[in-house]
Amino acid sequence: MMNWHDESDGDIRRLLHRGRCGLGLALTFTLAVACGGDPSSEAADGGVLPIDDAATSLSDASIPTPDAVPVDAGPQCGDGVVEGEEVCDEGKENSDSWALEPHCNEACTGLAPYCGDGDVDGDDGEACDDGLGNNDVWEPLEHCNSTCSASAPLCDMPEDTSVIFPRPGVPYPPENLHTTEKAVLGKILFWEQQLSADDTVACGSCHQGSAGGSDTRAGLALHPGADGIDETGDDVHGSLGIRRCEMIAGVPVAKDDEIFGDRVQVTDRKTPSFLDAMFAPSLFWDGRATDAFLDPDTNTVAIVTGGALESQALGPIMSPVEMSCEGRTFDDVYLKMATIDPLSLASDLPPDMANAVCRYPSYPALFEATFGDAAISAQRIAFAIATYERTLVSDATAFDRFTDPVAPDLTALSEGEQRGLALFEGETGCSDCHSTTRPNVDAPANFSNQDFHNLGFIDMASQTNPDTGLQRTTGLAEDAGKFRTPTLRNVGLREVGGLLHTGLNTLEDVMAAYNNPSVPPGPGSTTDVRMIPLGLTSGEIADIIDFLRDALTDPRVETNSYPFDHPTLFTP
Repeated sequence: MMNWHDESDGDIRRLLHRGRCGLGLALTFTLAVACGGDPSSEAADGGVLPIDDAATSLSDASIPTPDAVPVDAGPQCGDGVVEGEEVCDEGKENSDSWALEPHCNEACTGLAPYCGDGDVDGDDGEACDDGLGNNDVWEPLEHCNSTCSASAPLCDMPEDTSVIFPRPGVPYPPENLHTTEKAVLGKILFWEQQLSADDTVACGSCHQGSAGGSDTRAGLALHPGADGIDETGDDVHGSLGIRRCEMIAGVPVAKDDEIFGDRVQVTDRKTPSFLDAMFAPSLFWDGRATDAFLDPDTNTVAIVTGGALESQALGPIMSPVEMSCEGRTFDDVYLKMATIDPLSLASDLPPDMANAVCRYPSYPALFEATFGDAAISAQRIAFAIATYERTLVSDATAFDRFTDPVAPDLTALSEGEQRGLALFEGETGCSDCHSTTRPNVDAPANFSNQDFHNLGFIDMASQTNPDTGLQRTTGLAEDAGKFRTPTLRNVGLREVGGLLHTGLNTLEDVMAAYNNPSVPPGPGSTTDVRMIPLGLTSGEIADIIDFLRDALTDPRVETNSYPFDHPTLFTP
């Protein structure tokens, strides 16, 4: 199993991503200086380096020396002289001028100057042949003609290490323990639009950090509900999915939908948050993603318990509403992934993702670096995405500072927020379901009891074929109208797309409904027995809302900061 920072398979040029590794001016500046170039020159900016300048850059004054460049300066080393004292054999039983770092002895130093366009098929006319009779992505500078751009990237953008993984207190199933490579691959897959049948939807399209882990677009995406008629009582603000399609001879072919016509489809429930989801024994609003993960390729249990994230990860990829076409199989997914360039539709890649796709510019290479061989499978996709999701613990809120068990910051909450917390944990009974207790000594309070409840907000008797929630999964009459209790972390950020599974509410709407439920508990009702009128004043409701909206928001989530950072997705 390889590490992102271990080039041991012979030729770095083959590992560099096609044209996507120009990772910023700072990196180009560093390489230009290391190669003896002028950081203000056109070549340092990725421009054209004339052949005369190429020869000059390899002159005596510009070659890095052992004193000038330390041995760990980059993934390549040497002195630029074939007959030098270094034994840099890069697996070819010779002594090269530049070699991959794993094949260099202690005396090897420096960074190899390279050029090229990052395009292995040379579409724009470079004749960069490195003496091997081929046309590679990046070539030694002395083998480049006057049209070759200078400076291959080193794939080592500085990465954020402010959070150490695996996090204490975060549960991992023994079948899928944390590795850095797996988490980064999962992050890449989560934000990969090409996982969808028509390249328009990624998991991250509907799960956005700045939307509290849900979907900002839900406020504008209307599903007409079971009656198929807009502006009636069963409407839902869902998430935009894929245009309806079917697979014909392995190719997605669009077809009209009876509800949405030739427009993209909309899901019939609001997207729940994917943040802090690692503590749940089941996922989705109706709990259909279960604790035991079943490998769809082998139909065998791959995780006995603790695998709800893995079970959930594959659902959207194969949903004909969210990311897939009718008739699409996992084999179709694997064939596609074997040929695409990772994240080629995205931009502004965070450093950990950029370094990975730069070093391993194909999904087979990424899977080999992660799992030890290049096989792509549903289980490995699920394992990687779930491992990434287990890094997303939003515990840097004002509430967490206020309740820190070691050094509580008693100024972290305003007076109004403290009154709201007292009400939340006291007479309202809110914390009965939205627990403020830590699940274990190292884990933060999740603000969910991970159970299912009917809140009595919707009169199902008045609807035709209503959404019965958990009953869809269990088939039990007593589960009608029950939905999973969501975490309230970052709930204020989710308001923009609407709250609850219908996406129709603000915090003011929700608190008004709690204060006076539409369908109170009673004979013939599955409404939770705790749903009785609260009798709160407007001031008390305002204090609770202030606590929820502000004290439970993690600023890293709101600003898409590490580890909640992500690329910019392509807008179709």
